[in-house]
Amino acid sequence: MTNNFDLRILTGSALPLLGWASSTPLNPDHVTRVDPYACRPGKPSGGLWTSPLINSSDRPPATAWTRWCRSELPHRRPTTLTVLRALADARVLVIDHHDDMTVVDRIYGRGSCAVPQMPTELAAVLGDEASWQELATQRWIDWEAIAGDVEGVQVTETGLCAGGGTIPRLRWDVPTVWFTRPTFDIVEELPLPDARR
Repeated sequence: MTNNFDLRILTGSALPLLGWASSTPLNPDHVTRVDPYACRPGKPSGGLWTSPLINSSDRPPATAWTRWCRSELPHRRPTTLTVLRALADARVLVIDHHDDMTVVDRIYGRGSCAVPQMPTELAAVLGDEASWQELATQRWIDWEAIAGDVEGVQVTETGLCAGGGTIPRLRWDVPTVWFTRPTFDIVEELPLPDARR
C-alpha cells in the first residue's frame, strides 16, 4: 500500500447512501478488476460505478447519474436502482478539489509532464494554451495501483473539475463513488420510472 499521508482517505461510514442503476440485478461479482489497458488518463475502467442517492419526497428515486443519463443518454434505460451502503471500514480516496488531484498525480501519476509546443495550425482552432496542454499531456493516473490501495474513490461535484494543465483532468460525468472491490452492502432495489417519459 502506498504510504502517503497527503491523500484524503475517508472510511465508508462517512459516505451517503449510493445508487447503482441497471436493467439487471446487482451481483457483487459484477465489480470487475481494473483493466489498465482500457483506462483513460482521467477515468478508470472496471470496478463498480455508483452515485450518491438523491432523496426527494415528490420525485422518483434517482442519482446524479440516472438524471444525467435521461438528458445525455436517453437510449440507456436502467429499470432498477440498487441502493448501496459502503462498509464502515472501506477505505475511500476523496477527490474534492484541485489539491486532491495534485496529490493523486504526485503519488499515482505516470508518464512525462512535458507538453509539446502547440502547432501553429491548431492555435486558431483551440484558441489558448490551456486547451492544448489538456489535449497533449502525456501524463496519466495509475488506476490499477489506486485499486490496490483503497476500496473506492469518491469524486465530489467540485472534484469533477480537478486537474488540468500537466495534471490529468478527471473525465467523470457526475459525482461518483467508484468501488474497486465489493465493499458494500445492498440495502434495497427500487424500480426506476421509464426513461422515455
